[in-house]
Amino acid sequence: MLQALLGPKWIEWKAQLSASLQVDDEAAGGVLGGIAQQIMGRFTAGQLDMASLQQPGGVNELLGQLDLDAVASQAGVDTPKLTQGLAQIVPDLIASASSILGGGGGLSDVLGNLDLS
Repeated sequence: MLQALLGPKWIEWKAQLSASLQVDDEAAGGVLGGIAQQIMGRFTAGQLDMASLQQPGGVNELLGQLDLDAVASQAGVDTPKLTQGLAQIVPDLIASASSILGGGGGLSDVLGNLDLS
């Protein structure tokens, strides 16, 4: 559902990941979906501080809290390469999801009903 809401941005991020990770479109989509699911899970659990993501190093700190090894393994890439590719996409992913779904309160209300798999 998040993919449908983000439409063209999702396609753009998937293409970026495909190029940076040197994987096919399907694998890049799997990576993007897995990361989006983890980020939104953290948000709904109250473990994602949106303000901290605006600070220098905030995105890297968030990426350090995610299970990137599992996502990297599934895509057949190494974790450092995945981290580097995601660092370019995650800030925009979070900002876009938040604005489309209505900011802080709206985001939490909607995320409880999303199937991000």
